[in-house]
Amino acid sequence: MLYQFIFIAVGKLGIKIKFKIMTSNITHNNLQRREDLHREIALLKERLNIALEAGNLAWWEMDVPSGGVLCNDQKFTMLGYDRNEFPNQIHYTHFTNLLHPDFFEPTMNAMRDHLAGKKELYECEYKIQTKSGGYRWFYDRGSITDRDEQGNPITVKGIVFDNTERREAEEQLRESNRAKDMLFSVISHDLRSSVGNLVMILDLLNDDSMQDETADQSGLLTKLHSSSKTTMNLLENLLHWAGSQINAITSKRESFVIEQILAEEIERQKPVALEKEICLKCSGNTHATVLCDKSMFQIIMRNLLSNAIKFSLPNSTVSVEVSKRENKIALAVSDQGKGIDDEILPLIFTLNADKKRRGTAGEKSVGLGLMVVQEFVQANQGTVTVENLDSGGACFTVTLDCEN
Repeated sequence: MLYQFIFIAVGKLGIKIKFKIMTSNITHNNLQRREDLHREIALLKERLNIALEAGNLAWWEMDVPSGGVLCNDQKFTMLGYDRNEFPNQIHYTHFTNLLHPDFFEPTMNAMRDHLAGKKELYECEYKIQTKSGGYRWFYDRGSITDRDEQGNPITVKGIVFDNTERREAEEQLRESNRAKDMLFSVISHDLRSSVGNLVMILDLLNDDSMQDETADQSGLLTKLHSSSKTTMNLLENLLHWAGSQINAITSKRESFVIEQILAEEIERQKPVALEKEICLKCSGNTHATVLCDKSMFQIIMRNLLSNAIKFSLPNSTVSVEVSKRENKIALAVSDQGKGIDDEILPLIFTLNADKKRRGTAGEKSVGLGLMVVQEFVQANQGTVTVENLDSGGACFTVTLDCEN
């Protein structure tokens, strides 16, 4: 009512006053809207940074004429640095100088090709050095966003993300596939050979001319037993290893005294050892108690004893020495063979064509048994190591937790 009275009383002056009041309201509304927009932008920026950090991403932009670079702090964090460890004015060389030598030229060429119009996008993958001295895999992608009047590029903007985990996973998968291909190639050959021997021996035993040759039959039966055992061991190890690879076998650690299992596994290996006149000995703290999956422990000792007999010379000794090391139990299985070549030693627990070797009596060795040993020992939070002995031969030592 007051504004209406003033308008009537002063006429045009009232209109001006009213107009000014309306203008003031509009200005106030604009300022409020601008503040709201600033808050929205700040919130969006915060959300973007959270998303970038969660995705291990960083944004960057480069001024082409000067080479100057702007980026968010995440790019420094991805490399293990703090922002203040770099100068205020960042040049692209601060990052390219960290590139692995094998990736420097390909990365630079990718940017040159994009700036020259040869490629629609700047896109490359490279290894870059972190503050710790190691290297991580980065995937970088960007494009020209601004040009001058002559069409020359002024600004390039893009994103970079750390894809080290993906690259490492791919490499592990490739290595696993290579190992499996090699494994099944070797096993198919060895199984075919073993089964072929079984068939040949059985054919001879069924031959009518062999019915009265008791001595010959006895010899063939001995070979049949040996060939059957070799085939069975190969199949057992294949099943154990395959189960561990698909996580079908899980460790159920329990506390037990190792004496009985050691005695059983040594007795199990005696027929094979007798063929080479090898003596099996067990000494030390055989009454020790370990924390381990009992079935896995049996397989570990079975494979280590079998391996030691295979690579021990005739008329020698394979020994198992049990000792306590603080809160651990160590089982050292040693043979009296020729030892392991230096170039093979680092590969002994892997499937590698270069490490295939034969036993001292010409026995075939796939290497699968030792892979199973390592898998099962690690599944029980233990360790397994190997070393050549000064006296000749090799020693495999398994260390497992014990119960105080």
